Amino acid sequence: MISKEDFEDLVKDTLANLYDFAALETHPLLFSVIQPPAGSSRSKADYVRQLFLDTIQQLKPLRGEMQMDSPEWRPYLILEKRYVEGMPLKDLAAWLAISDRQMRRDHHRALQALTNLLWNARFAAETISEAPEPAEPTPSFEIHKEQLNLADTIRSVLSMMRGRMDEAGLTLQTSFEHPTLQAYTDRVVLRQLLVRLLNHAMHLQPEEAIHVSASPQESEALIEIYAPQTGLTDLPDAQTSLKEMAYWAGQIDCRIEMKPQKHGVSCLLWLPRPREKVILVIDDQPPTINLFRRYLSQSDFKIEGITSAAEALPAAVRLKPVLITLDVMMPHVDGWEVLQMLKLDAHTSTIPVLICSAWEAPELARSLGAADFLKKPVTQKQFLDAIDRLHL
Repeated sequence: MISKEDFEDLVKDTLANLYDFAALETHPLLFSVIQPPAGSSRSKADYVRQLFLDTIQQLKPLRGEMQMDSPEWRPYLILEKRYVEGMPLKDLAAWLAISDRQMRRDHHRALQALTNLLWNARFAAETISEAPEPAEPTPSFEIHKEQLNLADTIRSVLSMMRGRMDEAGLTLQTSFEHPTLQAYTDRVVLRQLLVRLLNHAMHLQPEEAIHVSASPQESEALIEIYAPQTGLTDLPDAQTSLKEMAYWAGQIDCRIEMKPQKHGVSCLLWLPRPREKVILVIDDQPPTINLFRRYLSQSDFKIEGITSAAEALPAAVRLKPVLITLDVMMPHVDGWEVLQMLKLDAHTSTIPVLICSAWEAPELARSLGAADFLKKPVTQKQFLDAIDRLHL
């Protein structure tokens, strides 16, 4: 089910990308609402494009010659010139000999007329109710969670919606202080939620630009869509749409919040971050621990370091690392003894150990149970290559 407001936003998105098949094919909501008939030989994007073109033609008056100043002809002419021929709105206003303000009003009416035709064709026969309390939707597909780069995902959605933003005379500003920030979520559902949140921000009639940012927040990642305003306005069907979005957010273990600010409103989306994979570095030299930490600063690995060989086994049992790096030359207890302790203990015997030593002894390291060997000094490339070889 989709609300009339969200369907109108979907129509605007589709018109803005009518000849961009890639944008249509990857739209997170489009084909859950409009499906080609069974047996259709066309691609989904081609079917939708032709559907919109045919529906625009339905707005063409049946009788008489074209009259640019006729209210009857205005919706058809605006949609045909703007979306079929690609005429910019300012040029279209000049062609129709109307003001920019009148152009915006007539453009809005034309979009409403097209939306009503498509809505009735899609849903009238199914008697879908627009009641404010719809039944909760159920997923028609399996949720598939994966690690996603949030900056890339957000940019992809913003690129798809840029035509809508241009139509509304809005600009976008983005802020990604951590460009490698990741979330653990479903890509399709996240994109759909972002589209709906951006539509809400646009309906708030923001002044200046809409700001989109992503930032780490302890175990979560926060996406914020901020719309500056001089005065807040109520959104039509807002509670219904928010209820639907909250349901889908729950399916991917995230939460949505609308937060009024002093000069605007923020749409907040909190997403779970991937669990950090711990690498335990056992080395009596703190600079080595810090070096490995810098090597992995842009990854989802977390370095935990200890400088005492006596702490190795308790720390490995407590942290459950995915990898242990071990120096051989340490005071009191050498690395070979630590390696034997780790391999003989049932709690740690399966954890791969990477020997890092100034002594060239790869054969000895492997014979004692080490997974790999690196000779010091270790470069970042050597360290990352070793992690790749161990399939971590």
